[in-house]
Parts: sequence; C-alpha cells; structure tokens
Amino acid sequence: MEETHLNLEINSDFSVKTEYDLPNGNHKKMTLFTAELNQQNQIKLQNEEIKNSGWFNYSDARQQLTYDNLKGLLDQVDKHLTEK
Repeated sequence: MEETHLNLEINSDFSVKTEYDLPNGNHKKMTLFTAELNQQNQIKLQNEEIKNSGWFNYSDARQQLTYDNLKGLLDQVDKHLTEK
C-alpha cells in the first residue's frame, strides 16, 4: 500500500521469505504474499522507493529478474498458484 497505493486483500495462507544484504551494508528481511488484483485498482508509485513498474506474465516476469534468489521466489509463487 505504501509504495503502490494498491489496497489489496492479502492471501495469508501462502508466503515466501528471503533476506539479503544491501550495498549500503543494511540487512533486509522480506516476506512476500500473494493477493488478487481488482481491475479497478490504479497503481501510483512512490517515486522515492520505486523506479518503475510493469505487469508481466510469469515467463516475462522471470526474464526481468536479475537475481537468482528472486527467480526462485517467483518460481515458488508460480508453483503455488498453478497447483490450486
């Protein structure tokens, strides 16, 4: 909500966690959830936090990712969603 202004209902029955070190030395922990997007929601980016955004299918989204750990997270989400 803070970075996109999207008010989404989070699906809390599935999550993936990751943590990593930032170039400035800070350690970051993230928990990612899935949510269903209502077509009426409009994205408004918080420019201080987000450089750009886009909507992609799974294959295109995976190609956009540069870090293997994020590709692995996306793979877990895809597996969860396709097994439903």
